[in-house]
Amino acid sequence: MKNLKLGLIAIAALFSATAIHAQTADEIVAKYVDAIGGKEKLKAINSVRMENTLNIMGNEAPNTTTILNGKGYRNESEFNGAKIIQVITDKGGWMVNPMAGATDPQALPDEQVKAGKYQIFVVPL
Repeated sequence: MKNLKLGLIAIAALFSATAIHAQTADEIVAKYVDAIGGKEKLKAINSVRMENTLNIMGNEAPNTTTILNGKGYRNESEFNGAKIIQVITDKGGWMVNPMAGATDPQALPDEQVKAGKYQIFVVPL
């Protein structure tokens, strides 16, 4: 009788283990995309503007980032009265950084533009 009970418990555990299905990362992402409107809505996004405040060494620094999907990225930060601007496009990039003594736009090195090219794309996740 004891062996029969253990056998039934083992069979029940086996069936319940096969019934349990963990979600994959792809399934979770697909549910998220559906919840925010679907793939077509995401494809329709052409630009994003984000505003936030950074806390640098106890000082607040307002920051604005604008992305034109596939075309360009612009980040503006204001710190201690100086406005720092960085722009990367599909063709190149430049920066104004008064804190480094550059008050006029300076071309970014090719390596820095190449490293920052991913920023010109709106990525929903």
